[in-house]
Amino acid sequence: MSENEYQGGDTVNGVFEIALVVVLVGYLIFKRLAGQPAQGKRMLLLPIIYAVVGVGQSWQVFTSPTAIEFLGLTAVVSVGMGLIRGASVRVYEANGLVHMRYTAVTVALWVVTFAAKFGIGYLLGTLDATAEHAVTTGPMLTLGVSMLAEGIIVLAKALRVPGQIIWDRGKDGAEHRASPFLDNMKQQRLEQHGGMPGEAGTIGEMR
Repeated sequence: MSENEYQGGDTVNGVFEIALVVVLVGYLIFKRLAGQPAQGKRMLLLPIIYAVVGVGQSWQVFTSPTAIEFLGLTAVVSVGMGLIRGASVRVYEANGLVHMRYTAVTVALWVVTFAAKFGIGYLLGTLDATAEHAVTTGPMLTLGVSMLAEGIIVLAKALRVPGQIIWDRGKDGAEHRASPFLDNMKQQRLEQHGGMPGEAGTIGEMR
């Protein structure tokens, strides 16, 4: 197989991966705009799984210096955007559980996250004609690290409001799964500060 054919196959796979990431993020936004219990599994474990899968899918790019630069730069930008998005998420108590809800700012920041990735890829393509396929490199990896950064900030905010932080939401009326680790963190926070406010703030206080 020629190098051009190899890169063409990578590009097709990358485009499919980007489409999958867009669908996942679209579903995430739809669910979180309505508000849902803050779940440790979705804030911490799921993003790590995405990142690990992304590393496996992007392994071949480590032979390309340009793709490595693109992947590293977009990962750093994605982490930064994830931290900012986390600060924009509304965190509050409802029915004894900590809930989270995306705001208009959060959605806008997701758009900026994607725009930054494609913008960096376009810029690299103009600087290096052989790097045109770089924009399709590692979308699952950058999604994972970005969601993990967002989840860490949301979790930090969740520790400051009343209510339990569950690990996983129960299905079909089943009880929610708790996490001793998160419960201990919450208890330690309560003991250290002697009480909690009712709601953590967001960027711009968008509701």
